[in-house]
Amino acid sequence: PEGGKGGKTTKARTMARQKNLLDASLLLCALLISPQSTDSFAPALQRRSIQHRPHGVTGVTGVTDQSTRRTSLVLRMSSDDEGGLGTVTAIFASFVLLYFSVSALAPLVGSIATQTTTGDLSSSVVTRQDASKEKRQSKFDAVSTQRIQQKLRNIPVFYLSDGTITATLDERLFLSYHDAELSRNVGEIVRATTMDQVLYPLILKKEEVVNIKSLGDTPSEVLKAIEARDSKQYKLLPSKAAIEDARGTNTVLQPNDLPLFKVDRLAFASNEGPQVPLFTERQDAITSYKRLQEGSSTLPPEPVVKSTSLFDVVESMELGSRPGVGQLAFYANADDVQEADKLSSEK
Repeated sequence: PEGGKGGKTTKARTMARQKNLLDASLLLCALLISPQSTDSFAPALQRRSIQHRPHGVTGVTGVTDQSTRRTSLVLRMSSDDEGGLGTVTAIFASFVLLYFSVSALAPLVGSIATQTTTGDLSSSVVTRQDASKEKRQSKFDAVSTQRIQQKLRNIPVFYLSDGTITATLDERLFLSYHDAELSRNVGEIVRATTMDQVLYPLILKKEEVVNIKSLGDTPSEVLKAIEARDSKQYKLLPSKAAIEDARGTNTVLQPNDLPLFKVDRLAFASNEGPQVPLFTERQDAITSYKRLQEGSSTLPPEPVVKSTSLFDVVESMELGSRPGVGQLAFYANADDVQEADKLSSEK
């Protein structure tokens, strides 16, 4: 959730403290490095001696001279270096400068990086409800095919098979296990694969961008279909609920495309940093928002759900059309993921 005025005030105070620390470190190094430091600060030392002299002392010359001589001894540190610092002193001063500078600037740089990442994520996905449909291309924001494949692996896909060695892949590819079960005939079984194994080679017909060996444990029916490279038209079938939700948001889909749903101000933590979840089911998006809302008093009572599509997101990743597009993550229905795991363990 976005911070309010209190968060901005805290950040401002933190940055001010970091600036003060940096100024102090530079001042300390200036005292150590400059051969004129004693002369420049002698008046200050004299004033301090006047303010803090013992009761009954009427003169300050002796105190001032003693303080000045003590400071000169500390700054010289080398008997054969009348015009400046000795080598050891210079190295010490350099390390002091480096330490304090890094200590002061590192938190500030981290704060700036965090703010930049947060800003990028807010516009990392183009939804159908956005006013601007402008497409740009950036090699710095583009996501590699290998990484896109890793993200697609989170979406299970179900198909029908007769279970024999000679079985071929049915052209219907279901996103819902329940829909696949309702569609099977007598003698057919439901089997599972993942989106990375079917999207590029079978749906988009881009076999050349995918290395078959990188697909991992590919079901025999899917592997045969990829190797055949025939003109068979496979169909991605979203769940009936997802289709209805897409119509409710006026989301027009291309053939074989899937609706995806995003909630404003919803992000998940991961080892790769914060991620914006894209759900295959609208209800899953709302449920996740409600869970987050239970632990936060700053979120609006009702989620703002927007829609996009699988084809739109994959194209955006390939082109790098939005900053932070690499932080998008696909989330399938939890029940479908569990069913896919069961089917995979039964092989």
